[in-house]
Amino acid sequence: MADAYNFESNVLEINDKNNNHYRLELRGNKNQIKGNSGTGKTYLYDLIESIKKKAAQSDYNVDNIITLSALNLSQLREFEDKLIMIDRAEYLLNRTEIEYINSDTSNRYLIFSRVPLGIEMSPNHQADFVEQEGVTVMKYRFDVEYIHTGPVIRREEVFARYSIDERRKLLYKMLNFVNKCRFLT
Repeated sequence: MADAYNFESNVLEINDKNNNHYRLELRGNKNQIKGNSGTGKTYLYDLIESIKKKAAQSDYNVDNIITLSALNLSQLREFEDKLIMIDRAEYLLNRTEIEYINSDTSNRYLIFSRVPLGIEMSPNHQADFVEQEGVTVMKYRFDVEYIHTGPVIRREEVFARYSIDERRKLLYKMLNFVNKCRFLT
């Protein structure tokens, strides 16, 4: 039985009986999937959950994946070395859980939410689901080694498609990051 999620390579790959194929190459410890309805976010979450509950027959081992819900939210601090999937995170998480996720270094998170939550992650870790040659993959919204404020403010290049609110949130994230850094003097 193959693992659906490989912690070492940070890849989640799974097929279902209807030939839905997901291959998600995650970046770092926290990734947020945004995007439109009907792209497969909840379907993937439900697929993993049904395999965990043995409701769906599968050739995949999903023991290292947690589908976080209201039923097990109180156990969040107990998980270690897991990929924690959170669907509709804006409705499930409150400030306490978000602060914990921001400080957690032993787990990885795949968060489905259309709105910013205050989770500290690189803009490079925000993606949408897209289909490429019959496989659902993550198309990352950014792929830059660093972000300067000027191009964000002026809506240059990759930032041109983002609204003023989305760009403002990026600037706040940059400011929060700088405020948390301890610079050597």
